[in-house]
Amino acid sequence: GGKDIWQSQINDHGFWSEPVNLGDSINTPGDENSPFIHYDNRTLYFSSDGYPGLGGQDLMVAHKIRGAWN
Repeated sequence: GGKDIWQSQINDHGFWSEPVNLGDSINTPGDENSPFIHYDNRTLYFSSDGYPGLGGQDLMVAHKIRGAWN
């Protein structure tokens, strides 16, 4: 897609892992913007213009279930 959402994690030694693209369960051919992780660490809010039939930048929510974003 255009602008995608990526993930990186900090390890026990304080170093960040290589970024990993969240894939097409989150990212679309359009642009995703303004990702925000809820303090529960399982809810992701972001905006996207990549869903047909919706307006410009729509607010989206995804949940981490068994380690995968859905």
